[in-house]
Amino acid sequence: MSSDQPPEQQPLAQIVRRRIKILLDRLGSHHAPDLYRRVIREVERALIEEALQRSKGSQTKAAKILGIHRNTLRARMQALGVRSPFRRRRLVNP
Repeated sequence: MSSDQPPEQQPLAQIVRRRIKILLDRLGSHHAPDLYRRVIREVERALIEEALQRSKGSQTKAAKILGIHRNTLRARMQALGVRSPFRRRRLVNP
């Protein structure tokens, strides 16, 4: 497939590889501590946050978008410190 295609038509691996190449090119010969762990964590965080945005905060719908179980989503959200952008506020009785 040509890289002239819109991103939504490019294979996922191709998009990821291009972004990783840019990251590593910027680093040059410098070493980044825990680079692998940090990249995986940030990608996972971005996926979860975007799925929550698109589902208007519904964890069930976000989990379905991501193809994972709702309990897995909740566990990953807790581990990554991700909060729903549409989180309901509890009213305190006066």
